[in-house]
Amino acid sequence: MDLESLLNRVSPLRPLSRSPFDTSPHAIFYYDPVSPSSIPAYLDIDPVLPPGATLATLMQLKHLAPLAPRGIICDFRNLPASSIPEISIHLHKLGQLASNLPRDSRVVIISPPDPLTSSLLAGFTLSLSKECARDHKTVNMVTTSTPSTALPTSTSFFLSGESAFITGQIVAGGIALQEKAGTAVVTGAGGGIGRSIAYFLSPHFDKVLLTDHETMAPELDSLGAEIGNAEVMTLDVTAPSAGAAVASAAGEPIAALVHAAGITMDSMMKRMTRQKFERVMEVDYNAIVSIDQHLLKQEMFAPRASVVMVSSVSGVAGNAGQVNYSTAKSGLLGYAEQRTRDVDPDIAVWNNVAPGFIDTPMVKTIPSLNKIIIQRVLTSMQQKGKPADVAAAVRMLSRGGGGLRGQCLRVCGGMIIGR
Repeated sequence: MDLESLLNRVSPLRPLSRSPFDTSPHAIFYYDPVSPSSIPAYLDIDPVLPPGATLATLMQLKHLAPLAPRGIICDFRNLPASSIPEISIHLHKLGQLASNLPRDSRVVIISPPDPLTSSLLAGFTLSLSKECARDHKTVNMVTTSTPSTALPTSTSFFLSGESAFITGQIVAGGIALQEKAGTAVVTGAGGGIGRSIAYFLSPHFDKVLLTDHETMAPELDSLGAEIGNAEVMTLDVTAPSAGAAVASAAGEPIAALVHAAGITMDSMMKRMTRQKFERVMEVDYNAIVSIDQHLLKQEMFAPRASVVMVSSVSGVAGNAGQVNYSTAKSGLLGYAEQRTRDVDPDIAVWNNVAPGFIDTPMVKTIPSLNKIIIQRVLTSMQQKGKPADVAAAVRMLSRGGGGLRGQCLRVCGGMIIGR
């Protein structure tokens, strides 16, 4: 028995529930500091909010049910600038309420885009999320310029069971573009995370094109056989013809493109060869830019397409022994922002997901002591994520972008490194 297994037996960790609302009906409280009478709101729907739900919808469904809340939407958009000095009163009230929520509950904070309010709420969100994480409660924040008559589309996702491993996230978003059908493309589909993404996307698209390196051909063929609407293609994403190959195999405009292909070649920098550094950059960054550029030039994106890249917390915070990998994955964050500025959202939107400590075959190669430290010390929830956690976030972003553009959504259980 290895050290990790021994510790898990002596001091077991409570499993993370991906279905926090295990009874129906359940209550979601909507709190507006300017209008405290707006709580509670009662919703008997699954997952919790209908697509495009507005605050008016919440008020129409208001019901004084004798239920403990399982989620809170705290909306600061109506708070006038003159009330900022008194914001501590509202934050204290929210913090107390969140701390007393049952396990596996959800808190979503909605902030206006002004720097002062959003900075105050960001610090509150980051800290409260770490306090609540031991009970597997999530606290996330959406900064939005959406009028206060509508909720950012990502609110539904952050209140759902599928976001169980996502906490302490601060994203900017609004109303999602329309949900997609058509063709989706997933690179790196033979790997643990890519495989899960393919499963999650297949029910929502007419066709899913699955690609991976030729060394993954058996895994790719097996996956394609399991998914009825899939086509498979071996692909070297670094080949100059990769973009043309994707376009040809897709055969029609692409509604969603997920870049899940990636490699690691870890080494401390003083021992890292130039070949290792450049190879990781080629696969994890350069290939993505090249494929996207070809598809844009050939007008192969369907209207309002979604492009989702699988980055990493190593790209957000950096990691010793992974300078090449961290550099490439960090580059994807800036790349999404750049594309957001340069490309009309009616053509396509770009976003990243950044997985943390996810239970994949790659994790099994990490020494036991390192895994213990990452899970029990560096991850606020003290859990490993599952490929499905990443796939659920990718699906949300792929089906209209969740109202997010140029954003990075960390799927990391509240890792204490980075922001």
